[in-house]
Amino acid sequence: MYQKRAARASARAKRTALEYNARISERGAKAADIRADFSQLISEIDITKFRDDADRFNRAVGTRYRASGFRANTGTPRQVMIANAARQDDEIQARRMNAAAQETALREQGVNERLRGTLFRNEGAMETQAGQIRATTATIQGLQNMSKTAYMMAGA
Repeated sequence: MYQKRAARASARAKRTALEYNARISERGAKAADIRADFSQLISEIDITKFRDDADRFNRAVGTRYRASGFRANTGTPRQVMIANAARQDDEIQARRMNAAAQETALREQGVNERLRGTLFRNEGAMETQAGQIRATTATIQGLQNMSKTAYMMAGA
């Protein structure tokens, strides 16, 4: 009976530890999701700031062209401003792609942590089963020993 109780207690203790590990993994997954959302937000703020800076730059270029006596909306000045705008759009797209890659990596960390938590829970369930098997085995062995002892005593 002692072995049976010890096997069950051991299984409960291991399951409790694995459940704790699973909760830690879930917390890590939530933290990764928060970091991913924060990363996306910071990226959009950075892009907005870049766009504002680019607009100021384009206005300054136009002002300098006009101050030099050129019409800023025709000919070479216009082509320069269009080329600047195109480069700025390319930069924004590159920043968005980098932010999306970083966000994906952080979300994948969250997925991995959730999978790890599931693994811990599954291990806990398996440990409970193993504990039940050990307890049943201990009971059967105890009954066998009692039967063997009773048989020997009856034959004596």
